[in-house]
Amino acid sequence: MSNASILELENTLIARNSPGTNYNIINHTGNAGEICFLYCTVAQNGGGLINLDHGPIIMENSAFTDCSGCIIDASNVPRTSIASMRNNFLCTNNYQASDDVAIIGGDPPFTYAELNTLGANFSSNLGGANPRYVNPSYNDFTPSDSPLSPLIDSGNMNLDSGINNDLNNNPRPRNINTKQSDIGCIENQNGADPVVSGRVYDSVTNATVSNAVVAIYKNGESSYTDIATSSDGTYSFDVMPGNYFLVVSMSDYFFPSSRKSGLTSGTMAKYLPL
Repeated sequence: MSNASILELENTLIARNSPGTNYNIINHTGNAGEICFLYCTVAQNGGGLINLDHGPIIMENSAFTDCSGCIIDASNVPRTSIASMRNNFLCTNNYQASDDVAIIGGDPPFTYAELNTLGANFSSNLGGANPRYVNPSYNDFTPSDSPLSPLIDSGNMNLDSGINNDLNNNPRPRNINTKQSDIGCIENQNGADPVVSGRVYDSVTNATVSNAVVAIYKNGESSYTDIATSSDGTYSFDVMPGNYFLVVSMSDYFFPSSRKSGLTSGTMAKYLPL
């Protein structure tokens, strides 16, 4: 590729290719402009992906897996030519973290973990595990839900918020409650996540409580998702398997129920293993 102002690849699958003369799939040379990989899957290719001698390059929410070479050969340019690598899944063909070479530059090769130490534009990259596609031998690079792929619900929609469909034109994200997409070009659509649902009601009168705020968060994590109960007091969350806490908040009510005097209204958490 040369003399281009910008090349943006969205929902793109690059799989099972042989390298060119420079042992990479893409040669980003000459006066080439910006190149972006957004929600792409690059898998089971011989050699590496990009021979880079001109930048910048951006990689976000993409899976670079099962390749025998490095992701970027940037040995001829400053590492600053790589503008952003965030929220990607990176692994070589044996899934070992020590071999997950992300970049070759003037310094020793970087693993995905080392990549995350380079600053805000190099964060939340994953790797060191089997990506678990459904059937890559038949070119099905959908993240598997059984056994569970680490790509599922690991994307960040805030980075590439305008990409609302995947390669197959299915909605992204499928998990509308957590608002987390899958990494790569295909969004798993099986809907195998557990549904947590219930009704908030007054324990004395049994009347439904609408507009109560119900929040759910995973054990050991600080981030949460919350919704307001509907007019009939019901709520519903679609979540991945795990151990969760539910928190309910409503003025003049206590959770769990209590009729003790002298209390100030507030919230408490209830443990919910799934």
